[in-house]
Amino acid sequence: MASTRVVNSALITLLVVVTSACGTTESEHRMGASNGMPSFPNETVSDLVSYADVVVVATVTAEREGSSDVDPGDGNRYVGRVLTFRVDYRVWSAKGAPQPGADFELTTFGWDQRKGGAKKRRLLTDVIWYEKGQQYVIPLSRYEDGSLAIPSVDSIVPVSRTAVFGSGEKWTAATPALAALAFKTPAELTRTLSVARPDPLAAKYHDLNPGLRWRKVVEERASTTSAQAPSR
Repeated sequence: MASTRVVNSALITLLVVVTSACGTTESEHRMGASNGMPSFPNETVSDLVSYADVVVVATVTAEREGSSDVDPGDGNRYVGRVLTFRVDYRVWSAKGAPQPGADFELTTFGWDQRKGGAKKRRLLTDVIWYEKGQQYVIPLSRYEDGSLAIPSVDSIVPVSRTAVFGSGEKWTAATPALAALAFKTPAELTRTLSVARPDPLAAKYHDLNPGLRWRKVVEERASTTSAQAPSR
């Protein structure tokens, strides 16, 4: 499959976990990831094509402040960050998968602000800091309501080698799957994803949304393990 430049127009909203000064905002916990831990396996490219429905290359075109939380004890504030992405290329999609439009928004980690002070970037060592004008490789999964969302907060990888984490440290891939997608051209991404084969068990439940698909895989593996266990 050749990479496809996206020209249609629509808007989808993607939400990730936002950790405020007071804790995690569960209402923005769209896909079940927590503190950078994936909702689904993302160790290999096979894992990715087992649970993602489409992978795009998108550019950050704008940012704005999102919702904020104020700590009633010290008055310090956490400010969310809402990014607008332009979808430049659709580099892979599963058969029959819904497609994204030309633009979407992503609510992600933002800033901490001490009472009366200036905003400072939230220092996170495992979540990328998105820069306006930079491109990123973004996997998307469909859910029960037909919307698209990223499978985990650490599943987005940069195209640029200058990318950093929120802490300011140079971005590094946490898994072989992320390493295989980072710093690649659209054509290279398409080749990498097109030759990957999904987990046969996940493929068995392809018609289910990824959340239910993963649940079925976990249940079936548990059942198989239980059946193979020696009786006492």
